Amino acid sequence: MNEGCSFLSCKAALAANPGAESGAYTLDVDGPEGPKAPFQVHCDMTTDSGGWTLVMKTSSTSDYVYDNPVWTATSGGSLVSTDPSADEDYVSAAFYQLKGKESRTALGAQNSWNSWNHPDNTARNLANQPRMAGSYGAASTCPARTNCGTEPINKRPLGIQEATSASYSNAWNRFGYVNDDNSWGTRTRVGFTGDNDGSDSSDSVMGLGLHCFSNCLSGSCIGAPHGKGSGFYLYTSWAAQPLDGNVRGWLWIR
Repeated sequence: MNEGCSFLSCKAALAANPGAESGAYTLDVDGPEGPKAPFQVHCDMTTDSGGWTLVMKTSSTSDYVYDNPVWTATSGGSLVSTDPSADEDYVSAAFYQLKGKESRTALGAQNSWNSWNHPDNTARNLANQPRMAGSYGAASTCPARTNCGTEPINKRPLGIQEATSASYSNAWNRFGYVNDDNSWGTRTRVGFTGDNDGSDSSDSVMGLGLHCFSNCLSGSCIGAPHGKGSGFYLYTSWAAQPLDGNVRGWLWIR
């Protein structure tokens, strides 16, 4: 939809043409003089003022678990756009190359989202930063389809929670690029992790890049864990059933 032009980002494409429609665009993230080759992405030009680049999506049977190399590779990704509605695992070259200051993630449905602010960086680097800091007693919530603030964010995002059976983890809340690798038994790259007591065990998680092991196997799922890269695991003592489920996810940056 560039009509022969390429842009630094979807945000730049929208600024150049405020009436631009959502769809496939060609980006050249370091400009025509830079060494990086242009590639195609899907731009969302309508949600929350638009200008969003889709950098990753996870299918309902996603392989993008916490330790999947897709998260830690320093380059790669697809050079072509994707249909956001297609149920498939997809990572764009933009995940590794495009810097932004705001990200948005959705779980279950594209309209079940929350966004947040962060340092200017790529989604890949942000998903590998140190574990997000927690704050005991952080019981506030962030309404669905709103921006939850600037990392570190100790709020429960009600947008992505719409995909779950509801978590009541109010003592230790993290949202965003949490990179939460907790010895209790949960790992999460992007999304929400929470606990409802003083232990900060991250026993309730939802988002992308999941892994359930150790105590999570008996405390946050019924039967065997779903073992997929996106969805939720919720602790039995403060969540409704079902305690776990695998659902689709989306990650955007601008």
